[in-house]
Amino acid sequence: FGYSSYGASKAALIGFAESLRYEAAPSGMVITLVMPPEVDTPMNIEEAKTLPIEGRAMKSMAGFLKPDYVSKVILKAIAKKRFFVIPGRLTQFLYFFHRITNGAASRIVSDLTVRRVLKKAGKGSAF
Repeated sequence: FGYSSYGASKAALIGFAESLRYEAAPSGMVITLVMPPEVDTPMNIEEAKTLPIEGRAMKSMAGFLKPDYVSKVILKAIAKKRFFVIPGRLTQFLYFFHRITNGAASRIVSDLTVRRVLKKAGKGSAF
């Protein structure tokens, strides 16, 4: 919620990385695509000051990971020459569930989360 441009660019990045992986493979170059959830950084603290309540609720669903943990996961994935890495067990589960339900589960949970937050804030709901 509130991240249409970010979501579109992330989807484009996934497609770009997939294509680049195939093009780089013959030369022995390995591509690692990292899709972390929220990482506990000063950027997130600053962003929270202007983030709509719906956006905060959505971003908080998978929790916040510590930067040290995320960096270790990334380095390990690179060392193992993994293409796709999602740090965090909960985020991995959410992604897996999203994939096996073709996104339906994510849409249902997202809609319910936004409705709940809007109701709690007394803003009603448009859907």
